[in-house]
Amino acid sequence: MNWFYCLKKWIFGKNDDDVARASAADHLFASDQDLWNEPTQNTHPADEVFGEEFQDSMPQGPVVDQILSNRRRAKEFLSSVEGRKSQMKLIVGLGNPGAKYVGTRHNMGYEVLAELAKRHGNGRVKSKFQGEIMEGIIGGEKVIFLSPVTYMNLSGQCVRPCVDFFKVERQDVLIICDDINLPVGKLRMRMQGSAGGQKGLADCIRALGSDAVTRLRIGVGEKPASWDLADYVLAKFNKGDRELIDVAVQRAADAVESWVKEGAERCMTRYNMG
Repeated sequence: MNWFYCLKKWIFGKNDDDVARASAADHLFASDQDLWNEPTQNTHPADEVFGEEFQDSMPQGPVVDQILSNRRRAKEFLSSVEGRKSQMKLIVGLGNPGAKYVGTRHNMGYEVLAELAKRHGNGRVKSKFQGEIMEGIIGGEKVIFLSPVTYMNLSGQCVRPCVDFFKVERQDVLIICDDINLPVGKLRMRMQGSAGGQKGLADCIRALGSDAVTRLRIGVGEKPASWDLADYVLAKFNKGDRELIDVAVQRAADAVESWVKEGAERCMTRYNMG
């Protein structure tokens, strides 16, 4: 028995022999979209609540009046649930799929996301939106962990559909990525700005239509002059840098927890100094 049917039974009771109530119920729940759109502040006559098409056929009397009152209460309840859904956070870790990219500089987002999933993941990984998603709870708040598998430069093709599906507000999206402009292991969070040459972040900004997207960057060190940029970001760390990165992954996961619980400004104050 699905939740919507249970709600319907709660409102209208179990007396299915009451023809007027059953008829009204069919009208009331014929369109769930109408539930979301109906104003709730004032009392409305039946023709305003249901539309003109129902005013001649709608049952009349005190039973219907009670049904209309209960319907408004149901709509307010459903709207409150929808409001809570929109408060969830989406945490995106950028990287490239495939065994050959594990441990490379470009996969910092994947590494931090894996640590967060280990700490807070709830359930199995699912393939969706050209990515892998897992639900989790941080500080009592629902989060979605998302790792695009589109390869780095097309990350926005995964992120935008996920944002739209879960109706996540832009300020509730956090993108984790590597940054060659920061020393190895340093963290920087910003709430908006350019991609700084990070092509995965740039594609997410393009897809979301705004640069007002919070990002957490993990420094992987400046490219040596003799290296090609693509070769550098797709290479693995030497032993010394790997030790710094292991610590940075833990601190980055801590920073994400702070972002969820305390907000971006507190998080930046605490972790941008390191």
